[in-house]
Amino acid sequence: MNMLGLFGKQWGSVSILYFSFQSQLALIFLQWFLNDFIPDHVPEGVFHKVHINESQSTADDVIQSLFSPFERWDAVYFLHIARFGYTYENTIAFFPLFPKLVHYVSFVIHHITFFSLNTTSCFILSAMLINAICFSFSSLVLYKLALIVSNKQFNFANVVLVLFLFNPSRVFFIAPYSESLFSLTCFLGILCLYDDTWNIKSCLFFALSIATRSNGLLNVGFIVHKCLCSMCVSYSHNVKRNKKPPYLSLVWNTMCLVCALSLTVTPFIFYQLTSRLLFCETDNVNQLPSYIISLGKTSNYVLPGTSQASYCTSYEFPYSYVQRHYWNVGFLRYFQFKQIPNFLLASPILLLILHASYEYFIKGNKKDLLVNGQLFRTNHYNTKHFNENYLFSYYLHLLCLSLFCFLCIHVQVSTRMLLSSSPLVYFIVGKYVTQRHYLAKYCLMYFIFYCFVGLFLFTNYYPWT
Repeated sequence: MNMLGLFGKQWGSVSILYFSFQSQLALIFLQWFLNDFIPDHVPEGVFHKVHINESQSTADDVIQSLFSPFERWDAVYFLHIARFGYTYENTIAFFPLFPKLVHYVSFVIHHITFFSLNTTSCFILSAMLINAICFSFSSLVLYKLALIVSNKQFNFANVVLVLFLFNPSRVFFIAPYSESLFSLTCFLGILCLYDDTWNIKSCLFFALSIATRSNGLLNVGFIVHKCLCSMCVSYSHNVKRNKKPPYLSLVWNTMCLVCALSLTVTPFIFYQLTSRLLFCETDNVNQLPSYIISLGKTSNYVLPGTSQASYCTSYEFPYSYVQRHYWNVGFLRYFQFKQIPNFLLASPILLLILHASYEYFIKGNKKDLLVNGQLFRTNHYNTKHFNENYLFSYYLHLLCLSLFCFLCIHVQVSTRMLLSSSPLVYFIVGKYVTQRHYLAKYCLMYFIFYCFVGLFLFTNYYPWT
């Protein structure tokens, strides 16, 4: 803890981006260097990538040797969608923004390298590069958010940044997963909400987060909270001045809120409609490559235009059906004796959030909670150093998402979902560290242990978060 004095200096934007990118490279090379010490696990029933005969250069060998250990679990789905599109019904579970970006960037890489790299190398390199860039800018945005909530306390912001660079789900911010892109869109959306004027940019960033992951839908709560707070403040000011309530203003703000929410959820609705059209009504199976059709038939995958699922004849979302049918996702469906290890794996992050939420909602100051909840307790810091922020929405969002993870989905996913969805976890642990809270050392051990153990287990195909 005595090293905290080293964090009292402001880091520039370039330094943050450079340090974040370097941490990404360092962990990649660390994995490559130590990968042979752990034998690869051979899991059953996983989605395997399509193997195509391609010419292989020395550069291809280097790229695939360095990055192929990150092609595990859901990464195989993302790279498959990026390369071949939504060829099987189970791929609907993965939202399109990240694989689309990988597809277009791989096209650019293929051309700027003068076709010296084969297609497989271009796609994996594209995914790794996108994640490195998105993670670096996520670090920068998180740093700015930390400065805002702490009223420019540089030691706090620096601790938050380091926590993000070595968070428990770090491997998923490196591998071809959508966590890095999702964090960037979420953090940017939250940052834009701190503008004094109504800003459509936050709606656009939250819309992009929904196009990246389904749990981005919960981000609309931030928009609703800010709009309601603005309406309440305007109403109370008029009451104090003995003026008539601004009914026209309330109607106008309500209309703006409805429009903002409609804009934000549009990507989700559009994706559900296109998925239904693709698998229920479009007859384009013959347009798929023969090896895609062959793999689909041998693995009993549902091909486009051939689905007989319930969403084809009802108003059910294709995404909901796929999650329930292929992954058994649903309320209390994961509450099985054999899943106890996965509940234990997710318990640190869930207990941390539960404890912080208890301190905030139950033990914290109730005054003006909905508008001006405080993250920092006044008995630790002089209040002039910290401004009051819209932290009620942070806590409510994180608590709702935690309950959803615990009750409705594969609980081991909680760690990466929560750490990529909200900056609040890093603020909470950052507060513990800078205040020398008794939980600080346990949180730091948790972050470090999960970061490095997860890196080695994931890349060797062992089940992880």
